[in-house]
Amino acid sequence: MRLNLNPLIGFLSILTFSLGCQPQQPESDTKMSSSKNDNSSMSKIFDAFWEKWTEEIQEKDRGLNDPLGSWASLDLDDSAWGTMELPNNWEDAGLPDLDGIVWFRKEVNLSDISEATVNLSAVDDADSTYFNGIPIGSNLVWDRPRTYVVPEHIIKNGKNIITVRVHDNIRGGGIWGDPNLLRLDLGNNKSISLAGEWKYKIGLDFKEMTTQPFIPNNPNYPTTFLWPDEVPGENEAKHAPVIQPVTAGNDIWLTDVTNPALIVFEPEASVNNGAGVIVCPGGSYNILAIKNEGYEIAEWLNQLGFTAFVLQYRVPDKRAGALNDIQRAIRIVRSKADIWKLEPDKLGIIGFSAGGSLCARASTLFSKDSYTKIDHIDTLSCRPDFTLLIYPAYLDRGVNRSLTPELSIDTNTPPMFIFATADDRVGNSSLVMTTALRDAKVPVELHFLPSGGHGYGLRPGNIAGETWPNLAERWMKKIIAD
Repeated sequence: MRLNLNPLIGFLSILTFSLGCQPQQPESDTKMSSSKNDNSSMSKIFDAFWEKWTEEIQEKDRGLNDPLGSWASLDLDDSAWGTMELPNNWEDAGLPDLDGIVWFRKEVNLSDISEATVNLSAVDDADSTYFNGIPIGSNLVWDRPRTYVVPEHIIKNGKNIITVRVHDNIRGGGIWGDPNLLRLDLGNNKSISLAGEWKYKIGLDFKEMTTQPFIPNNPNYPTTFLWPDEVPGENEAKHAPVIQPVTAGNDIWLTDVTNPALIVFEPEASVNNGAGVIVCPGGSYNILAIKNEGYEIAEWLNQLGFTAFVLQYRVPDKRAGALNDIQRAIRIVRSKADIWKLEPDKLGIIGFSAGGSLCARASTLFSKDSYTKIDHIDTLSCRPDFTLLIYPAYLDRGVNRSLTPELSIDTNTPPMFIFATADDRVGNSSLVMTTALRDAKVPVELHFLPSGGHGYGLRPGNIAGETWPNLAERWMKKIIAD
């Protein structure tokens, strides 16, 4: 992922700070192009109407369907998909007329490609397009070109997956057009035709999709469940987490987690550094902001050579269960270090907001078993080797906003990297934690910016979100090298 740094005016850094990058202006990752038929007044009125209507629909669409789209776009269970030739329409393909959502999936193999544009101008009623599970464009207007630039960081060497969601309720069923307008442009006048055989699947309704496991049947991101039998302290039966609709921010929220799991993101073998990081999304211990503070973080860690494990810990309001889950997760990763090509003494954790609280608890309570041992895995240490807290919350619940009494810091507490901003309502947590670590002579690096807010992850356009990843990268490399 390309990260840009703006000038850091008024930047306060305690203990360690150096920055060697030249500031750049953020670039937009996604570009869309559109055309107009003519310059007449009526055409302009018509275009303005359609653009306004599309904008309103897409605003609702982002809140409800992008989480579902990310789920469906990575569903690789071929038994659930049929095949048909595109461009085509339902009648010519011998399929019944449909009214609703249909998914189309195409796999393309790429190597040494850094530039790609998906041209779907031949596809009618395609309202969302995904590349390797990441939304790259939306367009509900049937007669406009659909040309979407693919962000460089999501292009993979090898198999890449293009998924198109068609909301077909206008013409009674159809995907038609010039086959030449169904292609992947690779720059230097090179392109790959996307015409021909595609997988297709009739869309599930909202209720069905929100109760599906997230990223199911995807060999690129295997799931490891934490508890083979009963989940300690859990009263509900195991079931898939529920996707909660999000109204803004292009995020995915999970809630009602009863079967905690690790989603495994492995780096390319050529860059694997033998270290692992468990990622704990935030969400006030009520939901998990699983995309912004989970999967996107894991992909960034992969680029740095780390094997990443996104933790789906128990929510809502199950703080004791969440501590069970992270302790068990650390032990499971250590128990399978040889499988994931890891060094068991190079396992860190990173948490955001409430996930930062959970990581702080795991880093200070590792000498206390929070659940009864169930197998040989639980004989392994649950102490992380290093910890990163990014805008952590709930660490100043003591008297007069002092350190939360639950947190017990001593010389065995792992080294920490902490990042926050002064305008964050929970910013005091970072200051209190840093002071306690310093007093206990535990290595700590704090970076505290004047502004940036909360919940930015590593998204561009926010100075804090553009700054901390570079600092964290340098810190982690030093930690695992020592």
